[in-house]
Amino acid sequence: MRALPIRNAQRGLPLQAAVHLAGWAETGGQAKQLVQAGQIQVNGSVETRRSHFVRLGDILKWEGEELELTSDDH
Repeated sequence: MRALPIRNAQRGLPLQAAVHLAGWAETGGQAKQLVQAGQIQVNGSVETRRSHFVRLGDILKWEGEELELTSDDH
């Protein structure tokens, strides 16, 4: 499992943005399609709402790759 460090991790960010930041999609539009197609899991459950907020400690999974949201706050 790899880490995905994000700023303001306590506040979180939309799932679509996290998918894009993870490098699983080249554009926001591609990230939207992955999420809405039910291809992304959040903490073991399929999540189809691209605006769903993911937060520090959440585990995202796509095509067998897992990543955990970690803090990049300085």
